[in-house]
Amino acid sequence: MNPQTCLQPLLIQHPLTLKCPGQNHHAAGNALNAASQFIKILRGHRYDSGCQFTAKVCTGSNPFAHVQNRNLFGNTSARGLPMSRRRWKGLRPTSLRHALELCKDYARENHSKGVERIADEMGLADHWALYKWLQSGRMPANLIRPYEQACRCDYVTRWIAASAGRLTIDMPTGRHCLAQDMHALQELLNTAAGKLLAFYAKNSEADETLAAIQAAMEGLAWHQGNVNQSQHPQLELEGQP
Repeated sequence: MNPQTCLQPLLIQHPLTLKCPGQNHHAAGNALNAASQFIKILRGHRYDSGCQFTAKVCTGSNPFAHVQNRNLFGNTSARGLPMSRRRWKGLRPTSLRHALELCKDYARENHSKGVERIADEMGLADHWALYKWLQSGRMPANLIRPYEQACRCDYVTRWIAASAGRLTIDMPTGRHCLAQDMHALQELLNTAAGKLLAFYAKNSEADETLAAIQAAMEGLAWHQGNVNQSQHPQLELEGQP
């Protein structure tokens, strides 16, 4: 029998097999036949008496599905998206390698400096030496300050002082503090308290907790010195990172 074009209900009796009902069956009766087990689909197809169509010949309704990604329907991915800027003022390194990494990241995010430019400003003939020091977490002591000056921050010096049990603060100048300065101090204190609660609940590492406490103590120490210096204010020569 020659196939003819038709538009009539298809009944799915099995997830792998589709059967065409006869021409004498009525679509209304089929729709009411065990609705929990049968699904009625209206689709244009080629009809042949007594034929069966397997799942292999049923094509998807979207011919462009093979070139679409999941992000089209809301499944977002963080790959390739810009990262939020870090709060550098409250960051404290937990190791020498971490301090070196923080300096490198600070120079890149705030001054658009790559490793090659940093190495050039340090006076290194080969920037691959700097890559090696960053990877190993070791750097010659006489190059620490040139490295920090090129990165315009001092996380390595801060880590060295903290590892010796010392607090490091910027020289207080007795300047008048604004509301944002108080908010920054409050954030440091809240972060330290939160890290302490998390640590005692066994949800935070000791290094992270100590770094948060260190930052809070240094913030309070700076304000202590600034209040003492308020009677004789001085000019600010450098800003904080």
